[in-house]
Amino acid sequence: MYGAHIIFNNKTKIFQRYYSNKNQGLEPYWITGFADGESSFSIRTTVDNSRKINIRVLPIFSIELHKKDVEVLEKIKEFFGTGSIIFRTRNDITTVIYSVQDYDSLVSKIIPHFINYPLITQKQRDFLFFKEIVELMSKKEHLTKEGILKILSLKNSMGKGLNTTIKKLYPNITKLSIPSITTNQSIKSVWWLIGFVDAEGCFYIKIAKSNQISLVFSLSQHNRDVKLFYIIKDYIKCGIIEQPNTREDVRLVVYNLNNLTKNIIPMFDNNLITQKRYEFNKFKNVSLMMLNKEHLTEEGRKIIIEEKNK
Repeated sequence: MYGAHIIFNNKTKIFQRYYSNKNQGLEPYWITGFADGESSFSIRTTVDNSRKINIRVLPIFSIELHKKDVEVLEKIKEFFGTGSIIFRTRNDITTVIYSVQDYDSLVSKIIPHFINYPLITQKQRDFLFFKEIVELMSKKEHLTKEGILKILSLKNSMGKGLNTTIKKLYPNITKLSIPSITTNQSIKSVWWLIGFVDAEGCFYIKIAKSNQISLVFSLSQHNRDVKLFYIIKDYIKCGIIEQPNTREDVRLVVYNLNNLTKNIIPMFDNNLITQKRYEFNKFKNVSLMMLNKEHLTEEGRKIIIEEKNK
């Protein structure tokens, strides 16, 4: 049963919840929500003049995180039962990458998952292009000139499109005109939202120069997904949608302490699995202090500052 409520004991102010996935395998909708935030469906195309059709096509599903979250990728790998995990260092920053490149695994595990538990951000468009390319490959069309042209047109409509080398070889490849994903956007499970927040959410303890303390929960995404953010707002029954004119993102923000303690904290308590769970726990602890008005005392503010800086 999914849902959450909160009860406060007059002395201890304890949050109570009635759903949890603790000590169980990952929920399928958590996987999809997290993938909506962090995954990549990409098609690697390289020139190979030793082949009759000189374009080699490699579909890849991947998720890249900070090295601290390697355990999360290990759980995802266990969930799918396939894939590999590698570390990569760039500009002194080490990340960890889970990827699936094996064609059979993509066909039998990755693609069926996202058909049964569909993505609902605009990433769904890339997935549909990705899926169509894999289907063309299953028919061996990547080994024909006509098939390669279809694949390149699909790839050109995804993410970063075609690389410079391929564009020079095939200058007439156009992008497909595909409408935004809006018709099937709905949150089918709270676990989708938990996964999405594990990927894109922020639990922030704000301390102003005046030592005024406030809590902010936020989600951000490219403004292509503004409609989805209104759906999320309706789902959590609180929040404000912000669209800065100077940026291309949309934010869902919750500032109100009552909404945070009744609608937000119970939903994510003990359910986040990335490093974000540590920020959430600080956030929750401070919310309890604020409910007790401890943030209005000098000692309480000192404790909160220490909690934030842990």
